[in-house]
Amino acid sequence: MSAPTAATALPAAPLAPGRFALPQPLGTQTSYLCGHSLGAMPVAAQGALETARLQWAQSGVQAWFDGDEAWVGRADRIATQLGHLLGAQPASVRAFNHLSSHIHALLLHFGRPRGRRRKILYEAGAFPSDRFALHSVATLLGLDPDTDLIAFGGDGAPDPAPHSLVDEDALCAAIAEQGEELNLLYWSGVAYLNGQAFDIARLTQAAQAVGAHAAFDLAHAAGNVALALEDWGVDAACWCHYKYLNAGPGAVGGLYLHPRHHAAGPPLAGWWGHEPQARFGAGEDFHPRPGAAGWESGTPPILGYALLEAALAEHLRVGMPAVARAGHALCADLAGRLRAGGLTLLTPPQAHGAMLSLWAGDEAPALFARLRDSGILGDLRPPGIIRLALAPLYNGPADCDRVCAALLGG
Repeated sequence: MSAPTAATALPAAPLAPGRFALPQPLGTQTSYLCGHSLGAMPVAAQGALETARLQWAQSGVQAWFDGDEAWVGRADRIATQLGHLLGAQPASVRAFNHLSSHIHALLLHFGRPRGRRRKILYEAGAFPSDRFALHSVATLLGLDPDTDLIAFGGDGAPDPAPHSLVDEDALCAAIAEQGEELNLLYWSGVAYLNGQAFDIARLTQAAQAVGAHAAFDLAHAAGNVALALEDWGVDAACWCHYKYLNAGPGAVGGLYLHPRHHAAGPPLAGWWGHEPQARFGAGEDFHPRPGAAGWESGTPPILGYALLEAALAEHLRVGMPAVARAGHALCADLAGRLRAGGLTLLTPPQAHGAMLSLWAGDEAPALFARLRDSGILGDLRPPGIIRLALAPLYNGPADCDRVCAALLGG
């Protein structure tokens, strides 16, 4: 992702007013700025879920096959919708399982040693799920975590602060230095703690230039910043749908595979990824569907799909380029005003999406309490970070004004 650098006009209001049920945990005037953790519910979600419930109640098992809304084709329809948001053809994307299972599957497949290529370079400040998966998969693959897992963060220091910004020049130099020993670059699209948006196209090119694969965790990028995964040549990616994509708590996860990997079978075989005509066959051999569909393992979560489609419809109605521009503009506006007011921000001035991270150290709990007392809900993360997301479908300039009034006094 080439992070936005040009000034973008500030939207006058949320892009989808009235189309989200805004949470009010702090009272009727709450500004909900926690979409980086759990997005607000689309109003249409209730009707979508009721439709799926009625199908189940009225048709039972036949709902898989009957009518224009037959469940068996729902995953294909969602893949088309996701393709528009991610810059990918439908055969390259799939919604199933959860993010953590996708992380494991991608690492098992793309982290397998290839001759001298054994090393995996990853983000030192990555979310715990990523770090846990890296170490568990390394053991499964016979890698040595001490020598084959290379953590990189900050300016390349061996033990950077978890919220440090990454110098992409230094990262690309580290990729080049690993050379023929590097097997996989595994990185995030947007850093979860400080909001730094990475140039995915550049990092992909750097990894592939030395013969390595490039895979990304897009949990904080999907639905937040503009993506063009196939144009950038990304080998693989995974993400969740409950943050900026608003599909509900514990929503189904997503997986992407570049077309050059479509013929490769998944590391874990599941019956739903098997050829449809033979799913109920007696044979022992697994014949995966081509593309990302072959990586599906179990039965699709139809009720979860109903919520996901309701959420994707809101993003597609506005268009991902407009969502990305508006989120960047709102975040930049708030960041500029807070910096001018003397606050310290972790989020870089240009390379970001819709999330802003403030550094307050020991004063963070007091500042966070001031925000809550003013009806503003973000989150507080140790060791002194306050995160606020300006999700542009339901947040707007008025939310920026409220934050400034709470933190700066006007």
